[in-house]
Amino acid sequence: MFKFLFLCFTCIVTLSTSNVKSHENGNFPAIDNIIQGLNEEVWSDEEAMCLQKTLELLQNVKNFTLWATWIWDANKLPSGNLYGSWIQLSNYDQCLNPPWLDTHPQFKTQYCTAEVEMTRRELKRGVFDPYASTEVYMKTKTRHGYRVNQFTWGVCVLASCEPSSVAKILKHMYLGTHFRAISNPNITIYDCDVAGESEDFGVGYYVFMCLIVSLSIVAVGCTYYRTRMKSQTIPNDSTVGKILESFCMNRNTTELTKTHKDEIIAVNGIRSLTSACMVWLHVLYLYFISGCANSGDFDERIFLFDKFVNMNLLVDTFFAMSGMLQIKGLLGRKQINVLLILWKRYVRLIGLFALSMFYYASVVKFHGSGPLWNIFYNSESSICQRNWWFSLLMLNYNSGTYCYSVTWYIACDYQYTVLATLLIYIYKKNRRLALNIFGLAALISVVIPGVLTYWHKLPPMYYLDVGDFLTMRGDDRLNYTYFSSYSRAGPYIVGMCLGYIMHVYNPAIHRHCLSVLNSVTGAIFSLLLMTFSACLGSFFLERDYNVLEASLAAATYRSIWAVGVCGIIAFCEYGKLPLLTDFFSSSFFTPLSRLSYGVYLLHCLVLQQTNKIVTIKSAPIYDSFAVIIDTAGVGAVCVGMSYVLWLILEAPLNNLSDRFVCNRFTSKQVEPSKKNAVDGEQIKIKNS
Repeated sequence: MFKFLFLCFTCIVTLSTSNVKSHENGNFPAIDNIIQGLNEEVWSDEEAMCLQKTLELLQNVKNFTLWATWIWDANKLPSGNLYGSWIQLSNYDQCLNPPWLDTHPQFKTQYCTAEVEMTRRELKRGVFDPYASTEVYMKTKTRHGYRVNQFTWGVCVLASCEPSSVAKILKHMYLGTHFRAISNPNITIYDCDVAGESEDFGVGYYVFMCLIVSLSIVAVGCTYYRTRMKSQTIPNDSTVGKILESFCMNRNTTELTKTHKDEIIAVNGIRSLTSACMVWLHVLYLYFISGCANSGDFDERIFLFDKFVNMNLLVDTFFAMSGMLQIKGLLGRKQINVLLILWKRYVRLIGLFALSMFYYASVVKFHGSGPLWNIFYNSESSICQRNWWFSLLMLNYNSGTYCYSVTWYIACDYQYTVLATLLIYIYKKNRRLALNIFGLAALISVVIPGVLTYWHKLPPMYYLDVGDFLTMRGDDRLNYTYFSSYSRAGPYIVGMCLGYIMHVYNPAIHRHCLSVLNSVTGAIFSLLLMTFSACLGSFFLERDYNVLEASLAAATYRSIWAVGVCGIIAFCEYGKLPLLTDFFSSSFFTPLSRLSYGVYLLHCLVLQQTNKIVTIKSAPIYDSFAVIIDTAGVGAVCVGMSYVLWLILEAPLNNLSDRFVCNRFTSKQVEPSKKNAVDGEQIKIKNS
């Protein structure tokens, strides 16, 4: 018995000692497997240095050497991918900022971002069997395209490795994860940031900064002169006086808050709230495509949201209001100078638009960092650099030509302005011909989206899908019926109809002519139309595709929404809606409405600087309260920025255009009539 116990004790001690020695000798199975796999790979002569240094790195990790452990500790294995968290990023800052970067350049690192596709999505969504292979789940499409079959992986490696070598290293790191059953993933290296390297500011950066500083100095100087030097006032009709008045910030602030006589006041509230909803929607979209750690929860909530709310209709609200205001303003003119009207509209749109493009093409690169930043910049900013002139001419018509995400709307709006101006010009000459052209345009605006949907078998409307959002520039479906002006003219034409009605029945004269009952009834009907259009997606979401149904819906649902929007505006102006009329007509919305164009253009530039997608360094967590806070914060920042740019750029540019261009054309048209009037008075005097 004693011998048996002694033998057992000896075995235990021997095993313990061997384990301790094994640990001390640095036997790490995971790292050993990577070393073995790298040695079995085929390496070219150019890759030999990378292989040698990587093997040295792994051996020093086993020895717990600081420089090697620092690099290896910056990496992370993928987790949560089956729940939709497709952003798998290692520690970006730790990788690129080792304490010995300047003293030991041989340990210089780089952070590489790769796309790892394990399998393709081939199966339709169904009931999942927990005993089935995980690969079946990964091949199955989720409701909104969450990419459980692939992920974006950030890895920290030595700077001596080329992208092809990094892909080989990453492959064997991948084979050490729980996904190794799929042993041959497709790995694409997108971009690598090298520690200690930075790019010098280009000429465009300094020009942009000098432009902003110069505009600010001129605006402040002109304001100071007009405020403090009243005794030395320069005549306003002189060239210098016109410039001083154009840049005066006090005057431009007053113009921002002033309510004009024939203004459709309810539009201010609707436009401001639509802009706020636009900011909220894009904040939500960024959470949606940022690979949240809890994307599975988000998927269920987005499904309900997508089923009952078609939020891309918000832009159609802008189109409807723009068409209404354009036609109402043009019909109120006695003479139509087509070039002058188009010039004024162009100046109104181009100032902030051109500055945004300049920033995007030359400055944005230096105002962000992160694993995905260069990928974003290289694709988006390069398009802006190539097509800036196309955008300045308002000629962009698809996703391959607009400068950045939201600017497609501006070109569409201006193209519709050209159509409306020419139509009213013809109307002044030949009313019957103009009405026939308008009817034809209205018919075409309905037919084109329906025909395109039928011909290309497109969905009637676009549901949220991660894959579509990440590849929207190459998505022909969006080019056919979302970005193109010929497919979205319906709401603008509906707005033109309301503008004509408001010209015939001027709201300033007929305001509140409808009873409360009629107003409420009409408003409820308008809201029902908007609700029907917004919720139409629920009819198609869980239904087999029918091309005729899809074509009919695509042809009409935007125009139906616009009819509802115009109905709300009309009943606020001609009727008396309890609470609603006073709310939309509040003076609080007047400056916000005029700043809404700036908010629309700037909010995406601000959002990209937040830690959501392009500057992301770890997977975020979706939270409804965080969405509200982000929306409020981004909205407030954009209102402030829009106000500053209004004072130093937008208002001065509009004022200079009016004083030096528009007034000259107007004076040339008015002078002959004045001269005739004077001659007539002289004739009367002689006769008497």
